[in-house]
Amino acid sequence: MIFLNLQSKQGTRSIIIIVLIYLSSNCTTCINGCDIALASLFIWPEVYLPIISRLFDNILYSVILEWSTNIMSTFIPTTSRVNIAFPCDCLNNGEYWGHVFTYNVRANDTYDLIATRRYSSLTNKESLMREDGYPDNSFHDNNVTLKVTVNCSCENKDVSKDYGLFVTYPMRPGENLESIALIINTSSRLIEMYNLKVNFSAGSGLLYIPGKGEFKFEEKNSS
Repeated sequence: MIFLNLQSKQGTRSIIIIVLIYLSSNCTTCINGCDIALASLFIWPEVYLPIISRLFDNILYSVILEWSTNIMSTFIPTTSRVNIAFPCDCLNNGEYWGHVFTYNVRANDTYDLIATRRYSSLTNKESLMREDGYPDNSFHDNNVTLKVTVNCSCENKDVSKDYGLFVTYPMRPGENLESIALIINTSSRLIEMYNLKVNFSAGSGLLYIPGKGEFKFEEKNSS
Protein backbone atom coordinates (compact mmCIF):
# COMPACT_ATOMS: atom_id res chain seq x y z
CA MET A 1 0.00 0.00 0.00
CA ILE A 2 1.28 3.49 -0.89
CA PHE A 3 0.48 6.47 1.36
CA LEU A 4 0.65 9.96 -0.14
CA ASN A 5 0.12 13.42 1.22
CA LEU A 6 -2.81 14.38 -0.97
CA GLN A 7 -2.56 18.03 0.01
CA SER A 8 0.95 18.49 -1.30
CA LYS A 9 1.84 19.30 -4.89
CA GLN A 10 4.47 16.59 -4.80
CA GLY A 11 1.85 14.08 -3.75
CA THR A 12 -0.37 15.11 -6.63
CA ARG A 13 2.44 14.57 -9.09
CA SER A 14 3.19 11.18 -7.53
CA ILE A 15 -0.41 10.09 -7.99
CA ILE A 16 -0.29 11.11 -11.64
CA ILE A 17 2.97 9.24 -12.17
CA ILE A 18 1.61 6.08 -10.52
CA VAL A 19 -1.54 6.23 -12.63
CA LEU A 20 0.47 6.74 -15.81
CA ILE A 21 2.77 3.84 -14.97
CA TYR A 22 -0.23 1.62 -14.30
CA LEU A 23 -1.92 2.59 -17.54
CA SER A 24 1.21 2.17 -19.63
CA SER A 25 1.95 -1.23 -18.12
CA ASN A 26 -1.55 -2.45 -18.89
CA CYS A 27 -1.99 -1.06 -22.41
CA THR A 28 -1.91 -3.41 -25.38
CA THR A 29 -1.02 -3.07 -29.01
CA CYS A 30 -4.01 -5.09 -30.16
CA ILE A 31 -7.28 -6.50 -28.90
CA ASN A 32 -8.46 -8.32 -32.01
CA GLY A 33 -6.79 -9.48 -35.18
CA CYS A 34 -8.09 -9.18 -38.73
CA ASP A 35 -9.16 -11.75 -41.30
CA ILE A 36 -6.42 -11.05 -43.79
CA ALA A 37 -3.00 -9.49 -44.14
CA LEU A 38 -0.35 -9.93 -46.82
CA ALA A 39 3.31 -10.86 -46.68
CA SER A 40 5.59 -9.80 -49.53
CA LEU A 41 7.94 -12.73 -50.19
CA PHE A 42 11.13 -12.07 -52.15
CA ILE A 43 11.82 -14.94 -54.56
CA TRP A 44 15.24 -16.57 -54.46
CA PRO A 45 16.46 -18.93 -57.25
CA GLU A 46 14.72 -22.31 -57.45
CA VAL A 47 11.71 -21.21 -55.41
CA TYR A 48 8.40 -22.27 -56.92
CA LEU A 49 4.77 -22.34 -55.84
CA PRO A 50 4.95 -25.82 -54.22
CA ILE A 51 7.84 -24.65 -52.00
CA ILE A 52 6.04 -21.42 -51.09
CA SER A 53 2.88 -23.33 -50.28
CA ARG A 54 4.73 -25.58 -47.81
CA LEU A 55 6.39 -22.58 -46.14
CA PHE A 56 3.01 -21.04 -45.39
CA ASP A 57 1.04 -24.01 -44.07
CA ASN A 58 0.04 -25.37 -47.49
CA ILE A 59 -1.65 -22.23 -48.74
CA LEU A 60 -3.52 -22.90 -51.98
CA TYR A 61 -1.79 -21.99 -55.25
CA SER A 62 -4.94 -20.19 -56.35
CA VAL A 63 -4.78 -17.90 -53.32
CA ILE A 64 -1.16 -16.97 -54.04
CA LEU A 65 -2.00 -16.27 -57.68
CA GLU A 66 -5.06 -14.24 -56.70
CA TRP A 67 -2.99 -11.77 -54.69
CA SER A 68 0.07 -11.73 -56.97
CA THR A 69 -0.87 -10.33 -60.34
CA ASN A 70 2.72 -10.51 -61.57
CA ILE A 71 2.78 -14.33 -61.82
CA MET A 72 0.65 -16.50 -64.09
CA SER A 73 1.90 -20.04 -63.36
CA THR A 74 3.94 -22.15 -60.94
CA PHE A 75 7.09 -20.62 -62.41
CA ILE A 76 8.02 -17.39 -60.62
CA PRO A 77 10.77 -15.07 -61.89
CA THR A 78 13.76 -14.84 -59.56
CA THR A 79 14.06 -11.58 -57.55
CA SER A 80 10.37 -10.83 -58.01
CA ARG A 81 7.91 -10.87 -55.12
CA VAL A 82 4.67 -12.68 -54.40
CA ASN A 83 1.96 -11.80 -51.90
CA ILE A 84 0.99 -14.38 -49.29
CA ALA A 85 -2.44 -13.91 -47.72
CA PHE A 86 -2.84 -15.00 -44.09
CA PRO A 87 -4.93 -14.15 -41.00
CA CYS A 88 -3.37 -11.52 -38.75
CA ASP A 89 -3.81 -12.61 -35.13
CA CYS A 90 -3.44 -10.76 -31.85
CA LEU A 91 -0.60 -12.63 -30.14
CA ASN A 92 1.02 -12.86 -26.71
CA ASN A 93 -1.89 -11.37 -24.75
CA GLY A 94 -2.25 -8.38 -27.03
CA GLU A 95 1.44 -7.52 -27.30
CA TYR A 96 1.62 -7.58 -31.09
CA TRP A 97 -0.03 -8.68 -34.33
CA GLY A 98 1.34 -11.70 -36.14
CA HIS A 99 0.68 -15.22 -37.34
CA VAL A 100 2.55 -18.38 -36.42
CA PHE A 101 3.44 -20.76 -39.24
CA THR A 102 5.20 -24.12 -38.88
CA TYR A 103 8.39 -25.06 -40.69
CA ASN A 104 9.87 -28.55 -41.00
CA VAL A 105 13.64 -28.28 -40.74
CA ARG A 106 15.68 -29.50 -43.71
CA ALA A 107 19.26 -30.74 -43.88
CA ASN A 108 21.86 -27.98 -43.36
CA ASP A 109 19.26 -25.50 -42.13
CA THR A 110 20.26 -22.83 -39.63
CA TYR A 111 18.19 -20.16 -37.95
CA ASP A 112 19.80 -17.51 -40.11
CA LEU A 113 19.20 -19.43 -43.35
CA ILE A 114 15.57 -20.11 -42.46
CA ALA A 115 14.93 -16.45 -41.63
CA THR A 116 16.79 -14.77 -44.48
CA ARG A 117 16.45 -17.28 -47.32
CA ARG A 118 13.47 -19.54 -46.69
CA TYR A 119 11.27 -16.73 -45.40
CA SER A 120 13.11 -13.85 -47.09
CA SER A 121 13.45 -11.86 -43.85
CA LEU A 122 9.73 -11.92 -43.02
CA THR A 123 11.02 -13.21 -39.68
CA ASN A 124 14.47 -13.08 -38.08
CA LYS A 125 16.92 -15.29 -36.29
CA GLU A 126 16.20 -13.80 -32.86
CA SER A 127 12.47 -14.44 -33.18
CA LEU A 128 13.04 -18.06 -34.21
CA MET A 129 15.41 -18.70 -31.31
CA ARG A 130 13.00 -17.10 -28.84
CA GLU A 131 10.03 -19.13 -30.08
CA ASP A 132 11.76 -22.50 -30.48
CA GLY A 133 14.64 -22.67 -28.01
CA TYR A 134 16.94 -25.01 -29.95
CA PRO A 135 20.71 -24.34 -29.79
CA ASP A 136 21.87 -21.67 -32.22
CA ASN A 137 22.35 -22.97 -35.76
CA SER A 138 22.30 -26.63 -34.83
CA PHE A 139 19.51 -28.99 -35.82
CA HIS A 140 20.79 -32.53 -35.37
CA ASP A 141 17.34 -33.98 -35.90
CA ASN A 142 15.81 -33.25 -39.30
CA ASN A 143 12.37 -34.03 -37.87
CA VAL A 144 12.40 -30.75 -35.95
CA THR A 145 9.40 -28.47 -36.53
CA LEU A 146 9.84 -24.79 -35.81
CA LYS A 147 7.36 -22.04 -35.07
CA VAL A 148 7.80 -19.13 -37.47
CA THR A 149 6.10 -15.87 -36.49
CA VAL A 150 5.44 -13.36 -39.27
CA ASN A 151 4.43 -9.95 -38.00
CA CYS A 152 1.55 -8.09 -39.59
CA SER A 153 -0.72 -5.10 -39.04
CA CYS A 154 -4.44 -4.40 -38.98
CA GLU A 155 -6.33 -1.12 -39.27
CA ASN A 156 -4.65 1.88 -37.64
CA LYS A 157 -7.42 4.34 -36.78
CA ASP A 158 -4.90 6.79 -35.34
CA VAL A 159 -3.68 7.46 -38.88
CA SER A 160 -6.69 6.81 -41.12
CA LYS A 161 -9.86 4.75 -41.21
CA ASP A 162 -9.52 4.35 -44.97
CA TYR A 163 -6.91 1.60 -44.87
CA GLY A 164 -7.65 -1.80 -43.44
CA LEU A 165 -5.44 -4.23 -45.35
CA PHE A 166 -1.68 -4.21 -44.85
CA VAL A 167 1.26 -5.91 -46.50
CA THR A 168 4.34 -6.82 -44.44
CA TYR A 169 7.22 -5.79 -46.70
CA PRO A 170 10.83 -6.73 -45.81
CA MET A 171 13.21 -4.14 -47.23
CA ARG A 172 16.23 -5.33 -49.17
CA PRO A 173 19.70 -3.84 -49.78
CA GLY A 174 19.53 -1.15 -52.45
CA GLU A 175 15.90 -0.30 -51.78
CA ASN A 176 14.75 3.02 -50.35
CA LEU A 177 11.48 4.83 -49.79
CA GLU A 178 11.18 6.12 -53.34
CA SER A 179 12.03 2.82 -55.04
CA ILE A 180 9.62 0.88 -52.82
CA ALA A 181 6.82 3.35 -53.54
CA LEU A 182 7.50 2.92 -57.25
CA ILE A 183 7.54 -0.88 -57.04
CA ILE A 184 4.23 -1.14 -55.25
CA ASN A 185 2.60 1.78 -57.02
CA THR A 186 1.76 3.94 -54.02
CA SER A 187 2.93 7.23 -52.55
CA SER A 188 6.05 7.53 -50.43
CA ARG A 189 4.12 9.83 -48.10
CA LEU A 190 1.58 7.09 -47.38
CA ILE A 191 4.34 4.61 -46.56
CA GLU A 192 5.99 7.13 -44.22
CA MET A 193 2.72 7.76 -42.35
CA TYR A 194 2.53 4.13 -41.27
CA ASN A 195 6.26 3.60 -40.68
CA LEU A 196 7.37 6.64 -38.68
CA LYS A 197 10.45 5.13 -37.01
CA VAL A 198 11.87 3.27 -40.00
CA ASN A 199 15.25 4.04 -41.56
CA PHE A 200 14.39 3.69 -45.24
CA SER A 201 18.06 3.66 -46.23
CA ALA A 202 18.99 0.68 -44.04
CA GLY A 203 18.25 -1.97 -46.66
CA SER A 204 16.62 -4.16 -43.99
CA GLY A 205 13.68 -4.16 -41.61
CA LEU A 206 9.92 -4.51 -42.03
CA LEU A 207 7.46 -2.03 -43.49
CA TYR A 208 3.69 -2.17 -43.08
CA ILE A 209 2.14 -0.79 -46.24
CA PRO A 210 -1.61 -0.06 -46.31
CA GLY A 211 -4.15 -0.58 -49.03
CA LYS A 212 -7.87 -0.16 -49.48
CA GLY A 213 -10.13 -3.18 -49.78
CA GLU A 214 -8.56 -5.81 -52.00
CA PHE A 215 -4.97 -4.69 -51.92
CA LYS A 216 -3.29 -6.05 -55.02
CA PHE A 217 -0.29 -4.48 -56.64
CA GLU A 218 1.58 -5.48 -59.72
CA GLU A 219 5.27 -5.84 -59.13
CA LYS A 220 7.63 -3.83 -61.26
CA ASN A 221 11.21 -4.79 -61.89
CA SER A 222 13.28 -2.62 -59.57
CA SER A 223 16.65 -3.66 -60.95
